[in-house]
Amino acid sequence: MILKNLGFLKKSLCSLTPFVPAQGFAIRTTQATILKKTEQFPQLTREAIKKMNEERDTEKKMRELQEAERKAREEKFLSGKFNDRNPANLVKLKVNVLDAYKQTNETLPTSQALPELNLSKPYVVIKQPRAPKIIAQGIRRKIPCRLKKMLPITRNIAGLHIYDAMNYLLGLHRKAALYIRYTLQMVRRHAVEKGLEEERLFVSEVIVGKYRRTRGIRYHGRGRTGVMTHDSVQLTIKLEEKPVEEIYRNLIQGKFSPTFAYIMRKNLLNNDADYETIRKYQYVLTAKGRQQRKLMFKRRVLARYLELRVYRKHTLI
Repeated sequence: MILKNLGFLKKSLCSLTPFVPAQGFAIRTTQATILKKTEQFPQLTREAIKKMNEERDTEKKMRELQEAERKAREEKFLSGKFNDRNPANLVKLKVNVLDAYKQTNETLPTSQALPELNLSKPYVVIKQPRAPKIIAQGIRRKIPCRLKKMLPITRNIAGLHIYDAMNYLLGLHRKAALYIRYTLQMVRRHAVEKGLEEERLFVSEVIVGKYRRTRGIRYHGRGRTGVMTHDSVQLTIKLEEKPVEEIYRNLIQGKFSPTFAYIMRKNLLNNDADYETIRKYQYVLTAKGRQQRKLMFKRRVLARYLELRVYRKHTLI
């Protein structure tokens, strides 16, 4: 009787699970239980708490010691002989007539008084001497580069504003441009330390000359050697601080720095300038506006020249 009931149970299980064999019946699963026994923290004694505080103080002292060692390494690196950030290792600078130029009490020498003007005859206006130029000069010697590769770059930056010259050098991926940029940065840093204004600095002259030529050995196969030469050059950069009057005169003529125009556009964008303000400074913000300003200035000069020519012709008759 019991065996018959077991056979009936086997048939019923097979009917319920037709795709699973009756022998070795099981259900596979990868799900793990989410129940986890929480661990109770042991109660700390006074000795354990004291030990933890001592370990914390020891770690703090170790961190302070490591920070002190790091600062000592940085100071040693900054005070090194070949570090460009050390002011003692920068390029020597020479500024001419700076003290005499900044004395506002002194006035330019004046000549004799003007005679009585007679418009029927041409007369010569008394010429005042020009204000002396403020030149900041820096020299860097023994640059490992050839003269042939530095000359084209130096010709392109002469006469530019210092910001325009830096942007031009940043766009050139050449070794010569890298050395020129480093020298220009050091001369600018020295000029600012001497009291010159960075916004008024222009590259007056860039002089490159041969410095030294050293010889080395070029090794060939089969124990043969040749002669290898290494050229070096000397670079001299002169920065000029132009007066404010000359900068405004160039602004009126349309000779404005593109980098300053970029800075001005950023300021107007950040301040949400209106249309009238942007239209007012259009001759400065874009290259097309500066070009039109130059053209209009030339036309105005020509018209003024013709007016004075006609006036002089009628006064001499």
